[in-house]
Amino acid sequence: LGYGILLGLRRTSWGEERRYKLDSAVAAYPEYAKAWGFRLILIALTPIIVFTFYQWTLKDSWLSIFLSVILLLAVLGALGFTTFTFYRQRADPEIQTHHTIIEPLVAPYRPQRSYYGFVVLLAVFVKSLVTAFAKGRGMVQAILVLVVEVFFFALLCIMKPHRTRGADILSGYLSLTRIICTGLTIAFAQSLALAAIPRVVIGIIIAVIFSVSVVVMFFNLFFNLCIWLLGKRTAGHG
Repeated sequence: LGYGILLGLRRTSWGEERRYKLDSAVAAYPEYAKAWGFRLILIALTPIIVFTFYQWTLKDSWLSIFLSVILLLAVLGALGFTTFTFYRQRADPEIQTHHTIIEPLVAPYRPQRSYYGFVVLLAVFVKSLVTAFAKGRGMVQAILVLVVEVFFFALLCIMKPHRTRGADILSGYLSLTRIICTGLTIAFAQSLALAAIPRVVIGIIIAVIFSVSVVVMFFNLFFNLCIWLLGKRTAGHG
């Protein structure tokens, strides 16, 4: 739709006056659309993996299992093909293409740590496996997810993958938040038979911890947006 709108604007009198800018936008639009498509894949990856694997455990309909397999292969295929193309181009000195499609996955990290995005995807994949296949085993789920989060935090501290120290600190804070809250969820395992009131208190604590992280992320986004707008305005005046 966006591409069609740009093409339509080029044929109007308004577009004729801005022909150069519209031509540039039309030329750049395919890469832009692919990058946002890649973002949508990353957003949908966790629920698709969880529900696909969970569907396999139900064994209630061969058709739903077949469709879930097709969906999973389509998503993983698009993800794998895009990342493979990116790293093949980066490894070939004769190819100097600026590959923007995969930037949502690698842009937050230093060039030497661009592969760290796949560590994040691996953690998502393992937690999805645990969620789907360990259903009915709350203690096992909580402990395995906790192990994944601790391992993820350790890698974060060792590799320091982000472009700035502040980004590493923020990512470490969010990782610690997940570790603490995941550890607290062990109390909800039925095998512990914890009384209702302590469970309510623990639930409130988890909600407060996550709420604080939401507030922190809000101010982080607001602060970085202000810096970006200020830099853009300064560049425009310059």
